[in-house]
Formats: sequence, C-alpha cells, structure tokens
Amino acid sequence: MKHPVLFVALLGFVCAGAALADTHYVVKDNAGAESPFTNWTTAASNIQQAIDDAQCVASDTVMVSNGLYDAGQTVATGHAASNRVVILKAITVRAFSTNWADTVIIGRWDSLATANGPNAVRGVFITNGASLVGFTVTNGACLLAGGTDVHDYNGGGVCGSGAGQGLVSNCLIIGNNSLNYGGGIAYAVARNCTIQGNSAKYGGGIAGRATLYAQAYDCTITRNVVSNTSYGGGAYYTTISNCIISYNSAGIPSSGGNGGGVYGGGVADAQNSCWNSVIMGNRSRENSGGGYKMSFYNCLIVSNATTILGPGGGLNGGAAFNCTIMGNTVHGYYTTGDRGLGGGIANLTASNCIILGNIDDFYGTSGNFTNNYYKGTLAYCCTTATNYPAGYGQALSGAGNITNDPALMTSAAGPYRLSPDSPCINRGINDSWMNTSVDMDGHRRIIERTVDIGAFEFIHRGSIIIGR
Repeated sequence: MKHPVLFVALLGFVCAGAALADTHYVVKDNAGAESPFTNWTTAASNIQQAIDDAQCVASDTVMVSNGLYDAGQTVATGHAASNRVVILKAITVRAFSTNWADTVIIGRWDSLATANGPNAVRGVFITNGASLVGFTVTNGACLLAGGTDVHDYNGGGVCGSGAGQGLVSNCLIIGNNSLNYGGGIAYAVARNCTIQGNSAKYGGGIAGRATLYAQAYDCTITRNVVSNTSYGGGAYYTTISNCIISYNSAGIPSSGGNGGGVYGGGVADAQNSCWNSVIMGNRSRENSGGGYKMSFYNCLIVSNATTILGPGGGLNGGAAFNCTIMGNTVHGYYTTGDRGLGGGIANLTASNCIILGNIDDFYGTSGNFTNNYYKGTLAYCCTTATNYPAGYGQALSGAGNITNDPALMTSAAGPYRLSPDSPCINRGINDSWMNTSVDMDGHRRIIERTVDIGAFEFIHRGSIIIGR
C-alpha cells in the first residue's frame, strides 16, 4: 500500500534541506552592503566580508562580481601570515564571470625588490572542503621568518590548510612566490587551472609534502621556476593527471636544480605519481630536465634538457611505465659519478617504453653511447642496443626489449603514435594497473590481449573503442 502523505512530507523535507544552501554576493566597494548579502543590490563590499558573515554557512556560495581585489588582509586562526582572502568554511567562492581575467585577487610582495617578508600578503588561504572557482590569483607571497607553522612560508598564491583537499578550480595562478614550497599552490587540489610564472624553492608551480598532499588534474603548469639548490620547477611531491607540464626550470642559471618539470623525492606512494601527462621543454641545471625520482604512467616526455651536469635529460630515478621518451638532451660534461650521462633516462626502471632520439652531448658526439639510457632496468622497451662506453655500465639487457624502428606516425595529427606497421603493437607486458587505465588519447590501455609499447595504444581502422 502506498502512503502519499508520507511521500509528500519526505519530499518537503528534502527540498527544505536543499534550500539551506544560499548564495551571498560581492560587489567591490558596494556602499549599500547589507547582511546576509543575498542579492547584488545589498552585496558585500569585499570577499572576506561575505565569507565571514554569520549567515554564510557550509555548502553556501559566495558569488563575486568583476574587479581587482587588492585591499584588506586577514590572518587565519593559528597562523601568522597575512592573506587577501581566508576561507575557513566548506563553501564555494566563485567568480561570476567565466573569464578569469575579470576577477583578480592580488596579493602583495614584501617590497618592490623582495617577495617574502613581514609585509607580504598571500592570495588565498583555503580549508578542506572549500572551493575557489574562476579567479586569477597573482602577486602573492609569504613570510620570511616569524611564522607559527609551515603554512606561513608556503603557497604564495594559494595555500591549503589541511591534507590538501581545498579545491582550486578553473583559475589562473600567476606570478606568485613562496619561501619554500609551492610558489603558486601548496597543499591543495588544482583542477582545470593554469599555473604559470610562479617561483619557490620546492615546486615553483605546485607542491605538497609528507601528509600535506597536493594534486593537479587537467592543468597547464608552465614557466615556473625554482632557483639555486632546488627541486621541481613545475611541481614537487604532487599527484598529477592529464596535465601539460612545460617550460619550467630548476636551478638555472645559478646552481643546483633538480627536476626541471617535476620532482617526486623518490617516495613511491599514490600521492607521488604522474599519469597521462605531457612533460615538455623543461630545463634543469643538474638532475633531470623532465622529471626526477617519480613514477610516470602513460606519459609523453619530450624535448627536456639537463643543461650542465645531469644525468638524465628526460628522467632520472624513479620509474616509467608505457611512456614515450624522445628528443631529450643532457648537455655538459662527465667529471665524476654519472654526471653528463643519459640523454633520455638515467638510473630508472622502465617498462613498455619507447626511448629513442635522445642526445648525450658529451658522449653523443663521439660514439652515441649514452644517448637514450644510462643504467637502470629496462624491460619490454623499444630503444637502442648499444648505449654505453666501456666502464659506464652494461649493454641493453632485460626481458622483451626490442631495437627495431618503432615506425611512428609522421603527420601533424599523429606524432608519437604508432603506425600500422609498428613493431611496438602488442609487444609490451600487461600489469594490473592497466585494467583501469587509459592511454594518452583516452583509449583503454589494453585494447587487444597485450598492451602496446609507448604512451599510445594503436587503434585499428574500423575499431569501436570505449574509453574513459
């Protein structure tokens, strides 16, 4: 027997619950501001005013009109650094415009010449469960001394308060600086963001550490910098997926510099890996232009360089699975240890990878010895057979490796993809992670019974493929 009265009562309860999520509006310098700011006429005069209002509660939205938000500063409870905006509620702070250039949060450097210091103002401090959507965040910086914990020195643009679960979505994070970790973003989740032109010591673009995680999904991380003895021009200890990491640098032109694109610290866990991403055009003065001590899956790693010492123009340390690693370079010279060696990879475990067309400037000009790989373990890879001068390691060994031309497509629409004649088709070795993974084009990682070598699965003409 049905109970219509009970159904209507329950429906009313659900609808009433949904109605509890309100929208609070912000119009810069609005003279008619009146709590609870629930329309444009009575909108709050600044972002912090709307967030701090007692009637703005969890699940609410703060809707922000166009403007340059460059005034006011707030110190989060338990911290010492000043912030332009502090979000300590599980709310969404959203720009009204869909163009992030229209709504800009502007921090402040300590002085015209110095980014970090007592007068610096960070862009945004964000708690777990909160979201920042659709803004440009720029010119933020941190303390140089006198902080109460690590957050006061990290995340010049945006800093997360907890275990990296505050969300930064559809934002441009540009021109920020921090003393230590995450010039652009520290300890937060970035989705569909451009993280550009930021600087720090660890992770010029985005950084996490230990239990203070950072994540980047569908982001462009470009032209960020870490200087001197530093790590991860683009990203440091960050979970990365479907990102473009390009033209970042580490330690150039001064000293040090490890992982021009990304640095993982050698910690093998789920919070420290790079999936289905392009690592391109990054530079490092010392260890690895592309990526250092991290695990890479289904990635395209091309045209990176180590400029002075090396090793590993593309990758050094860590592991690579089903990656295409081409056109990377080690510049410089051998003096001791493994410096100046391994144009493509060095000291790396590689499986199902194409590792070809890389250059070692030192030995490459006199024998093509360490152009593609130096040390490490290779299995089911497509690369060259002889890669070492006497005394610098062993010739190619390991199960399933091939030395054939991979027969890649040459058209503009298909670089790095396998042609129908490629010997890399169905020549890899399957692994359990592939069951839920896709290739760089979003196709299933295993289309036939055996995985292909490289970052792209070959698709037979006429095939019907179900991707993500």
